[in-house]
Amino acid sequence: MKKYLIAIVLLVALFFSGCTTPKVTKNSLKIGMFSYMADAAMFVECGTNKKFAVALEDDFISLEKAYIKAVHEAGKAIKVKVEGVIALRDGMDGKTDISTLIVKKFISIVPKEICKNQKSKVKSK
Repeated sequence: MKKYLIAIVLLVALFFSGCTTPKVTKNSLKIGMFSYMADAAMFVECGTNKKFAVALEDDFISLEKAYIKAVHEAGKAIKVKVEGVIALRDGMDGKTDISTLIVKKFISIVPKEICKNQKSKVKSK
């Protein structure tokens, strides 16, 4: 009986050792250029110039509504402030991890500004 119990515990441990939790940053203020077209959202962080896909969840809907109201040219980038986290999400191939911004709270759009290190347009893939 003891041998079976040890074997079961080892199998369970082996099974769960292959499961990984996605890395998630702490919720923090994010400022950057946001663009959106055809359900594809992209965020380029000011300062670091890092590009992130944007998850269509949590408070994304508030960001989307403000973007549509402020921008009259599909895909045009606009400076935004949000609180959010960066998480690794599966890419379309199911193998590649994609750094993704999850908007926890939409704060504001800054329509007349761009990030100092970026051009006024953000090219989305």
